[in-house]
Amino acid sequence: MTMRDRRHRITLQKPVTTTGEMGDRIVEWVDVTRTWAKRTNKLKSSADAIAAGAVIATRLVQFDIRNRPVDTTWRILAMENGAQVIYDIRSLGPSNDNRDMAILAAAGANNG
Repeated sequence: MTMRDRRHRITLQKPVTTTGEMGDRIVEWVDVTRTWAKRTNKLKSSADAIAAGAVIATRLVQFDIRNRPVDTTWRILAMENGAQVIYDIRSLGPSNDNRDMAILAAAGANNG
């Protein structure tokens, strides 16, 4: 994959839990890094979900980035048509040569 393929700027965020004044748990999202990614829509997976009777429309997307530490508890922020979209990371997979990583992520079911 060439750098030309990675034309989408994304932000990887991780959850940080703190304790509020009343002792309640507060989850805040903290930026880990910003990177360039190749973005591929997984339309077949989305069509399968609709055919199976999914009530909530989700968008399944694959982001390909340079290999780096990433966790499935993290999320991705991306800009689409001028609006910020939050993607939940569903799965991770390094390439055979460990140079790249494929991140399968979903948006639309919740707000991260």
